Amino acid sequence: GILLIYLHFGTIDFQAVFQRAPELAQAQPGLLSLICLCLFAGACGKSAQLPLYVWLPDAKTADPGRGRSIQGVPDYPSRSLEAIKAMVEQLDEGATRAVIVRHLALPGGLEDSKLLLKTLREQFRDQIHISLMGQYFPTYKTIGHQVLGRRITRYEYHKIVSFARNLGFEKGWVQHYETDTGISPYCLS
Repeated sequence: GILLIYLHFGTIDFQAVFQRAPELAQAQPGLLSLICLCLFAGACGKSAQLPLYVWLPDAKTADPGRGRSIQGVPDYPSRSLEAIKAMVEQLDEGATRAVIVRHLALPGGLEDSKLLLKTLREQFRDQIHISLMGQYFPTYKTIGHQVLGRRITRYEYHKIVSFARNLGFEKGWVQHYETDTGISPYCLS
């Protein structure tokens, strides 16, 4: 979709694209629909939705207080589990191939991460894969924030990874804790 925009408009500056879109719509009917469909398909592929048949939900917190203060959603934990349950039901029905639950470990959230992982393990056992990420770093409004104004420590992150392994999670991935990138996943098993 982005390539089509560039090829037909000579830019990916959306302000310029929106200004010239009406003339392109008249000159080449259907092209804007094709571009929109390609952008939509790209978004679906990026978020691992159909037609890849893999769900990639985020599980950020098990603590309603943290859900309220960080996400602004007091019932985040129950809503998140409800969504994951619906995805797992699709797995049971054969409508999807995998559910990979992503957890971004946040600073000061060691006990919350443990509770979240314990809850996921108790509710879904081996039906889900887990992806643990330690790449968080403060930006924009979180710089100077009392809780989120720092990176997660190596100690906190390794405690979370060890806890996940001790719970019995074997299907999934863990990012290496590296201060420069936080990238370089390895398998849990």
